[in-house]
Amino acid sequence: TKAGSDVVAKEGRGKITLKCGSNEFAIDGVCGAVTALEKTDIVVKDYNVAAKVFTISFNTAQLPEAKTYKTTKSNLEDEDPNHVVIGFSDLRQTNPMNWDSDDATGNISFTATGNEIKCTFTNLKLKPSMLFNKGELNNDATISGELNFFKP
Repeated sequence: TKAGSDVVAKEGRGKITLKCGSNEFAIDGVCGAVTALEKTDIVVKDYNVAAKVFTISFNTAQLPEAKTYKTTKSNLEDEDPNHVVIGFSDLRQTNPMNWDSDDATGNISFTATGNEIKCTFTNLKLKPSMLFNKGELNNDATISGELNFFKP
């Protein structure tokens, strides 16, 4: 969907699992894409807790193609259209936590059939946010999941 427009696509779905130490967190919910300011974000928002989201951020206004992208650390100056930043956030007031990709996270691949775009990934490594994550949660995590969304 283009930000500020009335163009809406069929609702997609995503299921994401993050493991950090002995803890496991899940996001199961609606998935879609938003384009704004020449960037595209794919977002999976949990059905039950709106503050739990998984994101894939692209350096282009185009929806992902059927190919593999390199995950990187967030860098506002990075304009490489083959780079993406992924993140897992649970920002509820009681115990906020966040993990993001870095330059050693790995790769993430997409497939496309007609208007449907799919992505499946396993055991990608994410770095914790020192601002939010406390105790055992201030460690690296692995993330796995699958998602699909649709072009408008």
